[in-house]
Amino acid sequence: MNFKKMIESTLNQSLKNLIPLIIMTLVFIGVSAISLGILAPVMLAGYTKSILDMIRTEKDPSPKDVFSQMHLFLPLLLFTLLLFSVIAIGFLLFFLPGLIIIIAATFFLIYMVPLMVDKNLGLMDSAKESISLVRQTNFLDHLIVVVIYSVIQSLGGSTLLGTIISIPISTIFLMLAYEQVVNS
Repeated sequence: MNFKKMIESTLNQSLKNLIPLIIMTLVFIGVSAISLGILAPVMLAGYTKSILDMIRTEKDPSPKDVFSQMHLFLPLLLFTLLLFSVIAIGFLLFFLPGLIIIIAATFFLIYMVPLMVDKNLGLMDSAKESISLVRQTNFLDHLIVVVIYSVIQSLGGSTLLGTIISIPISTIFLMLAYEQVVNS
């Protein structure tokens, strides 16, 4: 993977679409907060699809895009609840199992939502395909993608302004990585 090109492209796309991305991110965060997180997974799917379309066709992101994947509401909600429960049990047993589950889910399922919105795969098929893509990708390249994505999310997640900036940047970066992995 050409990480220098991916980072440059991420910054260029972010600056080029700054205002629409900020508005779309505010809608994503607002709807997720108002719904107490219940709509967050499906909003993320719509957000991901919008970023993917922006990268592929230079379509401007729009706030209504976050609502475009509502048909995935139930599978994503159930998956999120299941994953949250497993992580919580892991943290209750000892801290380490919960942390291992989070790291494994992030590492192996990072392409699950993009596959659901891009290839119209179901939950289980997209999870299996994500794991398959990860296994086919050079381990070090994939590890770098996960670390960069996680660092951007972590750094931005400490404040509201940071979150508004980090969500689009990390999502653009991930979609650029996804494009390289799927097209290789």
